[in-house]
Amino acid sequence: MSPWFSDHLQLVMSPEAIIVERMTHQLNVFSRRHASRSKVTVKACRGGNGRLPWQDAIAALAVTIKQIDATGFGRARTTVILSNHFVRYALMPWSALIDDEKEELALGRHCLREIYGPAADRWELRIAPQKRGVPRLVSAVEPELLEALRNAFAGTSIPLVSIQPWLMTICNRHRHVLEKQDGWLALVEPGALCMLLLQAQRMTRLRQYRLNHVWPVELITALEREHYLTSQDEQIKNVLLVGLETEDQPFPPGLAWNLRWLELTSTADPKPAGNDGLALSVGD
Repeated sequence: MSPWFSDHLQLVMSPEAIIVERMTHQLNVFSRRHASRSKVTVKACRGGNGRLPWQDAIAALAVTIKQIDATGFGRARTTVILSNHFVRYALMPWSALIDDEKEELALGRHCLREIYGPAADRWELRIAPQKRGVPRLVSAVEPELLEALRNAFAGTSIPLVSIQPWLMTICNRHRHVLEKQDGWLALVEPGALCMLLLQAQRMTRLRQYRLNHVWPVELITALEREHYLTSQDEQIKNVLLVGLETEDQPFPPGLAWNLRWLELTSTADPKPAGNDGLALSVGD
């Protein structure tokens, strides 16, 4: 029986680089499986003062897209995943008084404004679907970034099907792992840390931090700070880690935290971390 083939491109956009992953799926009537997967990293050249971090990343992305289009691989369905450098998050409490989309968006924007101030009024936001009675994740992106991103695909044969925040991509891909235990989900990348606390299959706390060079020490410091602020019966020591273009650095010895790594793209079970080493689309 002759198989069919479908191609998919995933582009992870960060201030430092564009990670391009090509996945070819082989399909037949009875099964679907990965036929091949390849990945390459394209560094983004940092511009001068006055340029926003995403502007250099968009420039690198646009060049990459044109090169892909010239190879004849341009018809692949494409997803762009945005680094947490480019996304702002907030947890929106459940309210039985909210009964339409307009009120829902107003509450989500209010939650963002409480954290980031008046700048949140102009951001484009999306609210992740969730079951009744639990907090929901709000994500927001600058509208200029989304416009520039769509313009980068204009005039090419590459169909842009989805733009996703990295946090939501990881939550969706590893849902089967995250639902099994309470703990922190920590997303680490150069210069940025995003931590989401999961308890009883619900999101209860969200934090974003800036990182410097020794990210394992800063991660543990952030975890200890959050640990200190919680009540005794809420203290959780499980941490699931995902790294994006991070240097392999040792953790401090004698940790009381139960650290496990999750793969960036696969849905494999987490592996121990030692000293050796939900799909939400924004602006579719």
